[in-house]
Amino acid sequence: MSNLNTMRIEKTTDYKRFALLGGNRVVSRAHVKHIKNSMLEKTIPVPIIVNQNLQIIDGQHRFLAASELKKPIHFIKMSGLSLPDVQRLNSNSKNWSLNDYLQSYLDLKKKHYRVYADFMKEYGFKHEQNFILLTCGNLTQTKTRSDFKQGRLRITPEQHQWGKMAAQRIIEIGSKFNKEQNCTGRRYFVAACCKAFNVDRYNHSHMMKKIKARRKPLLPQASLQDYTRILEDVYFYKISDAKKFRLDV
Repeated sequence: MSNLNTMRIEKTTDYKRFALLGGNRVVSRAHVKHIKNSMLEKTIPVPIIVNQNLQIIDGQHRFLAASELKKPIHFIKMSGLSLPDVQRLNSNSKNWSLNDYLQSYLDLKKKHYRVYADFMKEYGFKHEQNFILLTCGNLTQTKTRSDFKQGRLRITPEQHQWGKMAAQRIIEIGSKFNKEQNCTGRRYFVAACCKAFNVDRYNHSHMMKKIKARRKPLLPQASLQDYTRILEDVYFYKISDAKKFRLDV
């Protein structure tokens, strides 16, 4: 890492010297346009930061705006910087979204993120729901979210298979309820279903028959417990108390 006392600002119009760093956030053309409009009014030479290979660590939008306007690039070279430093710098200005992290690791060809992205595209669930589905119903997501951001996401074949099974079942359950009150995308509903699927005595064919027989709409609920109680009401519709069990192990 460069010593702060030895850093100097350099200037060039040789734009081909620089390279965007793989894994950085996707370029926002709207943001580039905004910076270009600002530069046309008044250009303030804020340096970009590059590593020893002249890969842009901070300032890719400023770089693109300046280069498209044929303005000089002011830059500071700091050795030893890489993708985690990009993420750290960006988090100090505008937090990376989970989509930013996903795209970042897709650009770096991380295979587990490709599996995750394909799963997300196939079933249409949001990140929080995917975290539950792809950890076999684990509702404690702090570590999963942290691993996702740090590039440590791992999805075993067993987790992938369980997630596909659960996603298909949840979509099937949701399709039988009142579509105007679609709850299938709600985190608590997904969590309640996953808890039920992990109960050994749960029978999905039985659940679907009971949903059809009961014919009551599934209304949005405020908590995981409320969704679980609704699923139990449906599953045990017209069944004696002696044969009932809990769906929230």
